[in-house]
Amino acid sequence: MGENTKVQMTKERIRQALVVLLRTESLQKITVKELCEAAGVNRSTFYNHYGSPHDVLRDLSKQFLDDSEATLRSASLTDLDANYKRVEMVLHHAEENIEVMRILVNNEYDAEFPEKLFSLPRITELMENRVKEMGEEVKQGIPTFVIYGAYKLLQDWINQEERISPEEETRLLLGIAERVFRPDAKIEEGESTP
Repeated sequence: MGENTKVQMTKERIRQALVVLLRTESLQKITVKELCEAAGVNRSTFYNHYGSPHDVLRDLSKQFLDDSEATLRSASLTDLDANYKRVEMVLHHAEENIEVMRILVNNEYDAEFPEKLFSLPRITELMENRVKEMGEEVKQGIPTFVIYGAYKLLQDWINQEERISPEEETRLLLGIAERVFRPDAKIEEGESTP
């Protein structure tokens, strides 16, 4: 077994132990000792990879963001169908990792998570492409409006026990975003806008 694989497995055990502990207690109450016991690692192993439980949460966040960026990387700037599929894939990934997503979208330890999520290079490119024809004041306001509006919709979706499918949530998110970017577009009720 290569060292890199062993390190990744150890870090994954620590990340998963944090997820389990966060089911019943807040991050500030979780000690390194408790996290090590739950992960089955000693303190020196923990400190080889992380400085605190907060660092483990940051690593969970980074891992999700990296996975999302990799999914979005191939999205065309102009192909709306391709963009729809990429967003749908990210939402499927979020749903498959619902417990981690709930931790990330509900944590008060990283107030910048919404901006980090929607500032992934590919999302930034896609938004810039959509606003390039608009006036300067609108160019600055619309991305912020879309980021925080879409994030609130995403947060609500993640927190629902009985949620709509990733496909339906994608249609909702991108349909609303399209109306913001193109307010004069005629979109029939019930029509999905990828």
